[in-house]
Amino acid sequence: MSDNEFDVIVVGGGAAGVACAAHLVQRGVQTLLVSETTEVGHNLRSVIVDGCRATVQHPTWMTTWNGGWWFRLVKELNVAVKFSIDKPFAVRTRSGDPEPIFLPICPSARSLAEVLVSLSPIPVGDAVGEVEKVLEAGLAIPPDKLLEMHDVSIDAWMTEIDASDFARFFITTIVANLMGFSAETIASSLSVFGGFGMIRCFVGFEGLCVSFDPDAREGLLIPIARRIEELGGEIRRGQRVETVLIDDGQVRGIRFADGTEVTSPTVALGVGNHRIAAIVDPLPPEYLPSMSYGEDTLQREFGTCTVLNTPVLPANLEQMMFVIDDDGSNLIWFVPLHSMQPWVTDGRQVIYCELNLSAKKSAEFADNDAIFAHMHDVCEELYPGWKAAIAETKGMEHGHLWTGPMFTGPKMPRDIESIKGLWYGGDSGTPHGIGIEAAMGAGYVTASKILTTRDGSS
Repeated sequence: MSDNEFDVIVVGGGAAGVACAAHLVQRGVQTLLVSETTEVGHNLRSVIVDGCRATVQHPTWMTTWNGGWWFRLVKELNVAVKFSIDKPFAVRTRSGDPEPIFLPICPSARSLAEVLVSLSPIPVGDAVGEVEKVLEAGLAIPPDKLLEMHDVSIDAWMTEIDASDFARFFITTIVANLMGFSAETIASSLSVFGGFGMIRCFVGFEGLCVSFDPDAREGLLIPIARRIEELGGEIRRGQRVETVLIDDGQVRGIRFADGTEVTSPTVALGVGNHRIAAIVDPLPPEYLPSMSYGEDTLQREFGTCTVLNTPVLPANLEQMMFVIDDDGSNLIWFVPLHSMQPWVTDGRQVIYCELNLSAKKSAEFADNDAIFAHMHDVCEELYPGWKAAIAETKGMEHGHLWTGPMFTGPKMPRDIESIKGLWYGGDSGTPHGIGIEAAMGAGYVTASKILTTRDGSS
């Protein structure tokens, strides 16, 4: 092959694209991975704040769902990846005791019900049995079946199992808090997979949150990228793709913004939907339902990375904590990086806070800076002295909208009839996990399907 000719081109240097390319290269396929940013894993990068490293992503490891995708991949590639397991979540309420409540591991419906009901700012009374009934039914769904229920409304499913009105409200509210949304936002479109995937992963502990040293970009994706190159794959970094080249319904490669053309009969897209619209023209009709639905249900994820000169958060908070508002909705998330990842700090408290807003809700603020100011107002209310202690803070709007697969809308197809050789390898397709697991699972599974198409392997 020439320098600009490959078996497969993977566009996108995020978790999905890296996983897709890695699995292909490991199976001997001549692969080009295009990272349009200067290094892979751009959305997993840390933010440097007053000399400290603020990490903004804690990957999930779906330990009981076939062992997890990235874990499988690093074992197959023999990549020197090291990580630690985060402690179970903590929770507090807006107006209640400021001391965090630490969630235990809850393997059964009864233990889950008892713990979740104890956290509710809304009186539950004798309804704990109603909640337990729904949890028992949800925990009984095998993981593979649960993944298939991405298009089944959890509201309709709870109707089928004759859940009480209170149990429906309670389950939806708990999931909304885990996702950082309001119950109203997700009530009509949350899937069974979205609801029970979150509960089982983060409260039932069928999955774990983990920390890489120094972060998920430098501790996971960059080592995998280096292994791709060691095995003979090629990565082109910092090169913008202008278009996917298509002739008579068949992919023939890509053209970079500088005019260079690279040929391949197979192109896998591991980029966000907004980039697909920019580089695939015209958009194939098979993509339109999912992309339109994604715009209609857009959630915006805001974060603040803050270094405090004097400690304000409780010294015993060593895990992620979500705060429940007085009406049961999610108020904000706290991630105490200084205690979870002590290598990020010089001894001061370093905190990442997260707030998810619907497009409608975010429009109520003048701009992003007003949203960040609101987040600091909430932090000051919960922990007086917060603002005075700030050494430096940086705000960001996160680009990876990981919650999309949780909803019942149409998913992006992996391959399509209208354009042969064009594959979708991102996590807006049929889900394969939650968070980073979803993205890396999407890339791995897409690579497996490409391999099957090429030579019948799997």
